[in-house]
Amino acid sequence: MAFVPGFENDLFLSYSRSDAREWIQAFEQSLREQLVDILGPEAVIWQDVNEIRLGDDFTAELQNAIRNSAAFIAIISPNYLRSTWCRDERVLFLDRCHSRNDLQYGNSCRFLKVVRIRPEDDSHRAILSNIEDLPLYYERAKGDARALIPGSADFRARMEQAGGAVIALLRRMRSQREAVFVASPSRDSTTDWNEITAELRARGYAVRPDAMMDSSFDRDWIRKRLEDVTLSVHVLGAAYDPFVKEQIDLALESKRRLVFWFTRGAEKTEDGRQRVLLESISSGALQGNKASRWDLLRDGSRRSMIGDLIGMLQSRPAATVKSASAPKVYVICDTTTREDADFGLYLKDEIWRKEGMEVALDTDIPDLPRSEGHQKLLRECDGVLLYRQCAPDRWLAETLPQVMFAEALMERPPFRSKAVLANSSPVADSPNLRVIPCKADFSLRDLEPFIAPLRESRAQSNA
Repeated sequence: MAFVPGFENDLFLSYSRSDAREWIQAFEQSLREQLVDILGPEAVIWQDVNEIRLGDDFTAELQNAIRNSAAFIAIISPNYLRSTWCRDERVLFLDRCHSRNDLQYGNSCRFLKVVRIRPEDDSHRAILSNIEDLPLYYERAKGDARALIPGSADFRARMEQAGGAVIALLRRMRSQREAVFVASPSRDSTTDWNEITAELRARGYAVRPDAMMDSSFDRDWIRKRLEDVTLSVHVLGAAYDPFVKEQIDLALESKRRLVFWFTRGAEKTEDGRQRVLLESISSGALQGNKASRWDLLRDGSRRSMIGDLIGMLQSRPAATVKSASAPKVYVICDTTTREDADFGLYLKDEIWRKEGMEVALDTDIPDLPRSEGHQKLLRECDGVLLYRQCAPDRWLAETLPQVMFAEALMERPPFRSKAVLANSSPVADSPNLRVIPCKADFSLRDLEPFIAPLRESRAQSNA
């Protein structure tokens, strides 16, 4: 697994095989050493060890490597710009990012340009012209550019710049993807804690914090690690530790969804303070009205407990709701069209993460045929959002009327909000169906006409 959750590789290196192999290897080795030193051994750079790019076909293995890389580094030279292979790699990665709308992460971009030898006409600057490139060359004379020599002081200095940019990007991407807070336990439960964190990282989740904490840790620092996590996991054994209780209070204060895990020895504790804590969790007295949702796991083996925890995370869209009165949103897209399916998942995550609303696709009801799941969601949801960018016209022609006339077809009350998000308007905007253009620089703010009525309905429910 890569450092960034959800990807197989952190970096894909795109370069011309006509360029000096020794230089490419020196670049990769220097970058890999920096990443491993700072980010740890899980940092993964994809390398064409099987020489698959020597053939004529743009192989499935190569396409999969590009699609499953968090970031892309183009090592630019005149040879690179003339290479059909490099063009195809670049286009595939940029298309993939555009469909997920996540090429840019703050001030960092997932596409990085490293210039090994400057092309005479500076044509490399036309590729994503808003992105600065990092020069790894020097000019002996005007028009005579040469690559920096590996091992030289200038090469090392520029590689530190490249490594710093990559590390900052990967850290930002990791922090913005799905995260789980695993509270530090009492000493008798450290083995359980180690297994949980190792398994979650292996499954692609960002585990916070990186350290085993104790009472000396700053409380505001802990609160920061609890922000925007999917779950806050707390392991309780037989020993009482006041810092364990304090972490629970901080998680309750942050309104996270909590998961309590009683180890097999917990309920045999002879410590009166621990018995009181366990009982207050079991009865719900500890939570009171502070948390919208919490779960208790007990009486199972360590492996079964981890399996239950993973199951909660995998069923997150249906189960992890920040408020008991959170509206339910049905995002409709053509899940057989890869670009639209990817963006549908992006919408699902963004609406849940930033608005705390329960979001579903028709694929989230595995125990029903998809058509029945579609009808079930149309009957039960509070808001419906149809997204279409690359789906066939036939799909839109069949699906749009179902959304427009869903209330009559399903014999249900009016939706609290209903909208179409598309690259071109298939219908006219109306009070009952908002039409929202899907811009190239789309953000969740663009969905405000759709989100606002749902947000208002939740406020009325909570009043």
